[in-house]
Amino acid sequence: IYQICKDSLVDIRRDAEAAVAQATTPLDRVRRLAVAHVTSLLRHQNQHATSLLELRALSGEEREHVAALREAHEQVVRGVIDDGRRAGVIRTDLPVGMLALHLFNLTNRSMLWFDREGPLSPERLGDVFAAMFLAGISARPSVQ
Repeated sequence: IYQICKDSLVDIRRDAEAAVAQATTPLDRVRRLAVAHVTSLLRHQNQHATSLLELRALSGEEREHVAALREAHEQVVRGVIDDGRRAGVIRTDLPVGMLALHLFNLTNRSMLWFDREGPLSPERLGDVFAAMFLAGISARPSVQ
């Protein structure tokens, strides 16, 4: 389980960083991040599902190492969102951590239900999730 968790987090962070590096604007960075997150999850669907659901079985140094890898990936996501906030294109009335959590909640469970034989490719599903996420985090008046 440790190796699966470790590999999953290394893969998804690598994919996210590579996608973000290709972006041309802050919103494009967020969009590419969301699409890369989904496509990476679904490329190794069973591995990521095992990692998400079985992480609690780890203990000691293995759990600490996996927690550090997860934090590093979450930091990439928070950094991309924060860059968008500084550029004025992402809302500032909610904490960056909450916006990152929203992305993870929107996307992560797809690895449990996604059907490769279904109507959407992983990339198209990533595009759909990115559009939904961006609609919710775009700069606009504060939540009342």
